[in-house]
Amino acid sequence: MAWPYAATKNDEPFTLGGAIAAATERVGIVVTATTTFEPPFTIARQTLGLDHLSSGRAGLNIVTSAGDETAVNFTREPLPSHAARYAIAEEALEVITGLWDGFGDATSLPARVDGRINEVSEIRTVDHDGPYFRLDGLLGMQRSVQGRPVLFQAGSSEAGARFAARHADVVFSGHRELADARRFRERIIELADAAGRESPPLVLPGLYTIVGRDDDEVERNLNAILDSLVLQVKLGGLKEIGIDFSGLSLDDPLPPLPEGTERHQTGLARYRRIAERLGPVTIRRFLQETALTGYFARSIGTYTQAADLVQQRFEEGAADGFVLFPGGNSFTQMRLFAENVVPILQERGLFRTSYEGTTLRDRLGLARPERSGPASTRTPERTPERQGAVS
Repeated sequence: MAWPYAATKNDEPFTLGGAIAAATERVGIVVTATTTFEPPFTIARQTLGLDHLSSGRAGLNIVTSAGDETAVNFTREPLPSHAARYAIAEEALEVITGLWDGFGDATSLPARVDGRINEVSEIRTVDHDGPYFRLDGLLGMQRSVQGRPVLFQAGSSEAGARFAARHADVVFSGHRELADARRFRERIIELADAAGRESPPLVLPGLYTIVGRDDDEVERNLNAILDSLVLQVKLGGLKEIGIDFSGLSLDDPLPPLPEGTERHQTGLARYRRIAERLGPVTIRRFLQETALTGYFARSIGTYTQAADLVQQRFEEGAADGFVLFPGGNSFTQMRLFAENVVPILQERGLFRTSYEGTTLRDRLGLARPERSGPASTRTPERTPERQGAVS
C-alpha cells in the first residue's frame, strides 16, 4: 500500500534517548510509550533504565494512541474505545509506578552481608491482578536518583484532563487562543485539587515559532518553510485522527470535517476550529495552515514579538512554560530562537540564566516523590529467576 509518511533513520525513542544521554549532561530526555499496546513491565523497565543511564534526566510521555493505523502495528484487533484506553492507562500506570518503587532508596547494602548486596526485606513486588493486567513483577533496578522518571501527558479531552490532573507531573497542551489556554490550565489546577494533590502539574502549551530580525526576514523564512512542506505527509497524520481526504485533490474545496471520532477527540476538535476560522478554502490551504501548527500558540514575527507572546501567556496564567516547535522542524529556527529570543526573556527576568540540581525534576522545579505504598505484603523469594534482582 502507499504509505503517506516520511521515513527517518531511527524512530525508536529509547535507543535515541540512550544516545542523547551519552552525548549530553543537562538535557532532559522524554520518551513516549503507549499504554494501550505496550506491556507496563516493558515500559517501566525501559524508562527506568534510561533514567539511570542519564543520571536522572528521563521522563515518560504516556499516550493512549489514536487510530486503527496505529493499532494494526501491534495487533489485528481494532482500536479500543476512548474510555477503554484511559481505563487501561490508569491500570498500567499503577503497575509502572509500583515497579519503579520496588527497590527503596536504602535497599543497597554498603558491603556484601551474608552473600547479599540488597536488603531483601525492603524490596516490594507488584502482585497485581486487574481487568487488563496480571503480573507478579519486580524490576532488577534501584529506584531513580530523582525518585521516578517525570510523567508527562497530553490528553485534553475530559478523560485525558482528569487522568493528567491525577497523575502527570507535566501536561502538554495545544491552544491557539490565549483565553482557551488559560481556561485549560485553570481546569487542570481545579481537577488536581479535587484529586487531593498538594500541587498541580505544570502545564506546557506548544509554541510554534517562525522568527527573524525584521518583517522582511520573517517573510523570507515563512516562505522558505512553506515551500519545503510535503503536504502528503500531513494527510497521513490527519487520517489517524479521523480526517480522510482520500480520492480528493489538494486543490479541491475543503469538505466538511467529521463531527466526532473515537480516535483523537481533542485533535479533531482543534482541526474543526481551524477549518471554521479559515472559511471556504482548498485542501492545500487547510493543510498549509495545519502544517504551521494552527492549534498551538503561534508567533510568526520578530524576536521581540515572540518574547512578547511568551511573556503575555505566562503572566496571564495560560502557561507554566512552553514546548517549542520551531517552524518546519528547522534547526535554524531553533537556533534563532535560542540565540535571539531567549536573551530578551532573560533580560525581562522570565528565563533562568543558570540551573540548579542535576535531574530533570530539578530542572522543572518538581519535588522528589515519596516511595509509593506496598504493592504487595510479601518480599520476593530468592528463586533462580530472581537471583540477579535481589541477591
